[in-house]
Amino acid sequence: MTRYIAKRLLQLVPVLLGITLLVFLIFHYTSDPTQVILGLHGSEEQRVALRESLGLNDPLLVQYARYLGNAVQGDLGNSWMRKTPVSAEIAQKFPHTVELTMIAMFITVAMGILVGVISAVKPYTLVDYLSMTAALLAVSIPVFVLGLFFISIFSVKLGWLPINGRMSAAMLSSFEPPTNFYLIYSFFTGKWAIFWDLAKHIMMPAVVLAGATTALLARMTRATMLEVVRQDFIRTAKAKGLSQRVVIFKHALKNAMIPIITVIGLQFGGLLGGALLTESVFTWPGLGTLTISAVEAKDLPLVQGVVILVATLFVLANLAVDVMYAFFDPRIKYA
Repeated sequence: MTRYIAKRLLQLVPVLLGITLLVFLIFHYTSDPTQVILGLHGSEEQRVALRESLGLNDPLLVQYARYLGNAVQGDLGNSWMRKTPVSAEIAQKFPHTVELTMIAMFITVAMGILVGVISAVKPYTLVDYLSMTAALLAVSIPVFVLGLFFISIFSVKLGWLPINGRMSAAMLSSFEPPTNFYLIYSFFTGKWAIFWDLAKHIMMPAVVLAGATTALLARMTRATMLEVVRQDFIRTAKAKGLSQRVVIFKHALKNAMIPIITVIGLQFGGLLGGALLTESVFTWPGLGTLTISAVEAKDLPLVQGVVILVATLFVLANLAVDVMYAFFDPRIKYA
């Protein structure tokens, strides 16, 4: 196993190099830093001096090698508009996005697998038709439309949940955690008033973000489970007198987990990407909101840093999926 993981990590190196090169070239040929930083009224002398200070007169290969060398050390350059290190900006917002994404992933896995199993156990019944219709609607509705719908119902009409932000101003003024993972910290330290305030703020963004991925996972789980429950070993387990719960969750579901794990791993990257729109709808202070503000300001180093980070996490998520295969299916051998 250790040898396999080391081998896969080495295989990730050219993938990550390709990603960084592609992103670097896209931003190099689609932007002029002097126009963004100096605006339309900068003199030619100022533009020449700025290009020289930024190293833009060097050969393209030299620029890429310099950027790659700095990126390996955690230096992604400086934001053009904020005048601060890109890595510092990302480090400040990234925990908020991780917290939102992890809760959305928990909802996706719990609800997607549960609904898919129920539909497979009771196929072609009213429960199956209703759940799969709801899943189809969830996949079809765009994130921003679903977000606005939730806001109009649960915030405007019912007044149950706050419209935006991460926590109320009253709570924020009295809460100084040593970590950016506010929800987790307040839960484990027993600060329940703050925890429930945070939970109410994160509930709608997390459900909206998880909507489409939950529906996709439910449909995949149903399809895979329907195929597994027809196998001979399931009939044998039933003939031995095992309970329905044991047959379904211990034997059938475990053997159906390979394609389900694949979907979960791929959708993790989808959740990070979907967080961009979700955070903008709910004004969630994460990478999505940061990226949109950077795009509006044409702050390309900041956008470039976020894109590379998300792409790297997506690749690592796929590695985690490969490693998890062996746990659920011992027939898989690692070479």
